[in-house]
Amino acid sequence: MTRLLQLTALALFLSTGMTSFAGINSDDDDPKKENPWKKKFGKVKITPEEVSEFVHVDLGEIDIKQNQFNIEIENDKGEKIITKEVTEKSFNLKMEGFVPGIYLLKIITDNYVYTKSFTKI
Repeated sequence: MTRLLQLTALALFLSTGMTSFAGINSDDDDPKKENPWKKKFGKVKITPEEVSEFVHVDLGEIDIKQNQFNIEIENDKGEKIITKEVTEKSFNLKMEGFVPGIYLLKIITDNYVYTKSFTKI
């Protein structure tokens, strides 16, 4: 039953094109604390939402020189399709040849994970 609830929640998340932000430490998600990373990740742009050949990622206000970032793209089964270290503020990821479906792009730092869904058409 738990697996069914997890899959239902994932399907709802993916179908709405939502984003999520999670801190690794429990203090990071404390609503009473102002977290500067939430604002910075809020400026991240991933376009288009319906991808055919490339997905464009713009990290906005995130300073990649002071922080190490990795990205992952996962398919709807949770399989990692792409893993890459981020070295530029703005870049394209080639999606040509990937099967149509819903994918998750994760931007990962030492303490945070930002997730955004997009559709490969």
